[in-house]
Amino acid sequence: MQKTKEKPEISIKPTDLVTVTKMNHISEIQYMEHMNHTVAIKKLSEAEYVVLETGEVKSFERTENRSEGLQSLYRTFKTLRYLINNNFVGNPNELFVTLTFKKNADGWRPGVNDTEYLAKKYKAFLQRLKRKYGKVEFIRVLEPHADGHAHFHALLRFDDYDKIFIVNEELNELWGQGFVKVNSLKNVDNIGAYVSAYLSDVDLTDKEAEVFEDSGRKGEITDKKGKKFIKGGRMKYYPTGVQIYNKSKAIKMPERTVMKYREAQKKAGSAKPTYEKEILIDSDEFSNKLKFEYYNSKRV
Repeated sequence: MQKTKEKPEISIKPTDLVTVTKMNHISEIQYMEHMNHTVAIKKLSEAEYVVLETGEVKSFERTENRSEGLQSLYRTFKTLRYLINNNFVGNPNELFVTLTFKKNADGWRPGVNDTEYLAKKYKAFLQRLKRKYGKVEFIRVLEPHADGHAHFHALLRFDDYDKIFIVNEELNELWGQGFVKVNSLKNVDNIGAYVSAYLSDVDLTDKEAEVFEDSGRKGEITDKKGKKFIKGGRMKYYPTGVQIYNKSKAIKMPERTVMKYREAQKKAGSAKPTYEKEILIDSDEFSNKLKFEYYNSKRV
């Protein structure tokens, strides 16, 4: 059983090798006490892989609900944050929108497993946007409701414009499936973290928070700027086997470079980290210590 512990008090020496992920004004420095320079497995198909050291063919473990595979989901969200911060910085030609689905005449609306229907409706919306506004790059993310129904969040970048403004009424008409909400990116200097919170946390009304606290689970509630929410509370609603996000071809992953820690600090361009996280991984097979440092040059 793998256990992860916070705060093992890791110290990084100037000559230690680290991995640097540079995303515009945000940099991540990742240190591992024991770096693995070899690939342990090779994927054969969606169902099987081979262990390179022994030649043994094994099957990937599948879970019935994403709540049983939270580590995989957290890795997906980390990749998503990389993509967002490498391609969106909150420029005036960028929008962050929420696209919802209303019920039809029979009271039906799509759920997270209605993948073909969802993809078709978003594609039609994107085509209408492009016909009117030209080139549009995007990251589209699926978010589930507790009842299994779905809506989208989308980051849109209009490369033919220096500044974009589209009124809600027009976006509603272009979408045509429900209401559209434009979420402000003003004063947001880490869009990846901001969007991740939108996707993973569950907002609580004062009454809901009171009921939740009375149930003995007060410790799970986070209070930020007077707003109460359950951090990561939405994660259990994501099903397995469903693509959580999609992107346009021009949206690229950031480069990751291995270098000495002292060089990484210079590349980060900030005097000190804005956030740090330390993890100790301990299992029967191996143990390792990891440290993550995040630098945001806009906060210098």
